[in-house]
Amino acid sequence: MRLLSLIASFAAFVACGTAAQDPTTPPAKLTPSPLDPLRAFVGIWDVTGGVWLPGQDEAPLTGTEYFQMVCGDRWLKSMVRCEVAGARYEAVSLTGWDPLAGAYVGFFFDSDDSRAQQSFADYAPKSRTWSSKFVPRPREPDSRSVLVWEGEDVIKETGYCTDETGAERRSQEFVRRRRKLPAGTLADRAPLNLEPSASAKTARAAEAVASTDEQTETPISVTDLSSYLGTWDATELIPQAEGDPIEAKGVEVNTAVCNGRWVLSEYRGSHMGEIVERLAIFGYDNSRFTVHWVDSRSPHLTQLEGGRNAEHRTITYRGAIRTPDGQEVEYSLLQTWRGQNQRTAEFGFGTAQDGRRVTVSYERRPDPTGK
Repeated sequence: MRLLSLIASFAAFVACGTAAQDPTTPPAKLTPSPLDPLRAFVGIWDVTGGVWLPGQDEAPLTGTEYFQMVCGDRWLKSMVRCEVAGARYEAVSLTGWDPLAGAYVGFFFDSDDSRAQQSFADYAPKSRTWSSKFVPRPREPDSRSVLVWEGEDVIKETGYCTDETGAERRSQEFVRRRRKLPAGTLADRAPLNLEPSASAKTARAAEAVASTDEQTETPISVTDLSSYLGTWDATELIPQAEGDPIEAKGVEVNTAVCNGRWVLSEYRGSHMGEIVERLAIFGYDNSRFTVHWVDSRSPHLTQLEGGRNAEHRTITYRGAIRTPDGQEVEYSLLQTWRGQNQRTAEFGFGTAQDGRRVTVSYERRPDPTGK
């Protein structure tokens, strides 16, 4: 739950109709629900505090953080934009309850690193305290944070990390204060001032990746990440054991986040009368493309990575998806560009040769700004 290490699309290809998804009652109907402590964060918060780097004075931090429940109320999404010592910093995180792990699991994406970070947290309801531990990324120290509610609209959080001697030190401390919104305002709707303009999104995606990935194949990463941006109409064909495939339709909105280092994709559609929501974040980490996604049917986050075939204009992702009982099953995705505004995805269990595959066709809507 920390701001700088967990303030923690390309989502229409998730197999919403496959057996790997959890068909149980939506978590919002559970009483009591382990997601209730996450719902308390929903709203817009002003953030002030400081960050301490080794051998340096406190770097002041000011900004805004926005929390929203997404994907059928299963996941808490956080988006933050702030300044640290005058430098702009952005982050996105996803936090949910994993019933198999018996813990809150978070995934964090920021403008300083092309690698996602995972965290595990416990919540003590009597003291209203969150204790989080973070899985270190390469060349990062061990770190943790303690978040305490000081009333309904004030949160204090302190972060700690180990130094070169192995001793733990305070690394950051800040206070969140919830904004008082006008009557009738939807607290789960993102304020417009947190979203860049459509033209700025494309420019930032190219500029940020080019400036921060100096040791990567920059033209490949810039071209493929920025090509996802925009609003897409999606038509999904789901094969059946007998008869013709079932057709499902939806809309996917892809925007550049974290100073353009990542692309956030949010999908909403229907499948056999059921509303389906999915959220994914994808990026480029040195020699590989990555995608992390969640949806309204499963409490588990799926991670895939892959490589690009420039000649055939494809990216092939591979990884594993977790079934409701916790088993990991091989999963793959083939993403193909058919033109500037058309792409397709084929995905499912195993490889493309293993049997039936879900197919999604995407058509990008014209940019209303004309750019």
